[in-house]
Amino acid sequence: MSTPNKRRKTNNHQSPAQPANSLDFFFGKQRQKHEEAKEEPEHDAPPPKNNDDVHVEEAELTDEQLARKLQAEWDAEERQRGQQRDGQDHLSGRDTVDQEEDVVSNDQARGEQAAVTAEAKQEDKPTNTSNAFAAMGKKNTLSLQSATAEEDTISHDVPFDESPLTFDPQKYLPELRKQWASEGGRCTYALLTHCFVLVGSTTSRIKTVDTLVNMLRTLIEGDPASLLPAVWLATNSISPPYIDIELGLGGSAISKALKKVCGLDNAALKSLYNKHGDAGDVAYEAKKKQSFTLRKPKPLTIQGVYDSLHKIAAAKGQGSQVVKQSFVERLVQDARGAEESRYVVRTLVQHLRIGAVKTTMLIALSRAFLLSKQPGAEFDIKSREHLRKLSKQDLAAVYQGSEELVKACFARRPNYNDLVPTMLEIGIDEELLLRCGLAMHIPLRPMVATSLVSSNTTVSEHRFTAMPMAKFQSFRDIWKS
Repeated sequence: MSTPNKRRKTNNHQSPAQPANSLDFFFGKQRQKHEEAKEEPEHDAPPPKNNDDVHVEEAELTDEQLARKLQAEWDAEERQRGQQRDGQDHLSGRDTVDQEEDVVSNDQARGEQAAVTAEAKQEDKPTNTSNAFAAMGKKNTLSLQSATAEEDTISHDVPFDESPLTFDPQKYLPELRKQWASEGGRCTYALLTHCFVLVGSTTSRIKTVDTLVNMLRTLIEGDPASLLPAVWLATNSISPPYIDIELGLGGSAISKALKKVCGLDNAALKSLYNKHGDAGDVAYEAKKKQSFTLRKPKPLTIQGVYDSLHKIAAAKGQGSQVVKQSFVERLVQDARGAEESRYVVRTLVQHLRIGAVKTTMLIALSRAFLLSKQPGAEFDIKSREHLRKLSKQDLAAVYQGSEELVKACFARRPNYNDLVPTMLEIGIDEELLLRCGLAMHIPLRPMVATSLVSSNTTVSEHRFTAMPMAKFQSFRDIWKS
């Protein structure tokens, strides 16, 4: 087949009927589509979110952010309900006034009612807020509470480490009584904790005794009913040794309480134990890491802690461990601040570690009752101004007489339940030996004996009569023979 002949170009050129598209036309359409895509979100409403997307967003929030978000929603709902109630009361009151007033016309009443309704609707609009602490202080409102904002600063300002001859409890008792008023006038445990902190921070025996004396004087003049529990707690016991009262708490109870109250897991708790080795120090570190709580802790009192320890010791039989665990958790939870948690836990494990042994407490009691007495007591006390003028030797002689008297009473009847109430009544007096003397079924306190060099030394020191001397002589004759 032969190829077709080529068409010859003619000179009469004409433009085609359909115009050719240029590059500007092509890129112009792309720019137009891009501008339309930008304008669409401004006019169209966003598509509704699925429930799955909402759950994913909530899952990405931390616990604190989720708590703040929920708290903000609860606050908005609470305000909206309150405003609705106020608007309804306002409307009902306005309607009553309109009915009683005959002068106002019906048209004017309708206008006023419409205006009030418009105002109520305007007020009912919820305001967006992200402050989770906006409802703090309101009743029946769950809100986040700071775990460190409720520490007792008034008790921490009392200078217990001063000299007892310059320390005046009446200078600090007015502020302390205002604070104790919310607890029925009972002294808070924070005051005793402050004393423990000062005693534990010094190695001087004189400072230790002075701190205990000032603390006891504050309780004698401010809250005598809390003196006996404070003495028991400071001596790391709750009963005399001849009465079988044991707490019966193990390390597992303390660990469970710390994990539940402070939000620790097993790994974090074990790490703290390995680092510090002391249950009180572990509680101190765990409490410092606790930033917020959902319930404001109720201040612990000295009497309340002492009573809780007795309830723990009295729990016996089936289910007693659950009861003990609940008391332990409540004590750890109500402790305000890290220091209170430290000494509450140390009290529970009966290892206070402040160095205040029984002899130190007896010395502190004798000096405290020399300088202070409870309101209404009739016995005499020493004047601080007079004691400040004495020399060290004379002052030591005054202290030594009262100390020996208190030690003798406690050696014959080693029970603070008998000694402290008697001292509150009569002070430092020879009558203490009669009221707190030997008694039936109360064993004597163990005393350290002194080694004897010879019988002659024993006779000369103790001034034995002729009959014991003859007895010693007869024993020596028998030994020689």
